[in-house]
Amino acid sequence: MVLTEQIEIAHPNPSSDEPAEWIEAFLPLDLESQKYACDLAGQGWGKGFCFATDGAGNFYWIPANEARQADAAVFFANHDPIANEKVADTLDEFLSWPRTIHSGDAELTT
Repeated sequence: MVLTEQIEIAHPNPSSDEPAEWIEAFLPLDLESQKYACDLAGQGWGKGFCFATDGAGNFYWIPANEARQADAAVFFANHDPIANEKVADTLDEFLSWPRTIHSGDAELTT
């Protein structure tokens, strides 16, 4: 899934008023990419790793620190207006939600 682009991830509660999360592309979570962890402290958010983008300058990120964590909460950082919203309690939870993959004119729901 993380190699796929243009994905809508829906909240698992079908009666939720929350819109689906749009992911234009995932960013690799490998050792090379970890050097791009960003300091979001200027916004009061701490240090984090951006793992996906919505293609419009906004991104999904997880907190990062020196100690290894089994999992972390997922946040969505919006640049206009500047906002940071907790999307899911864990990355595993977020990636387990139902999704629709948009590939050109075709759609695949998983």
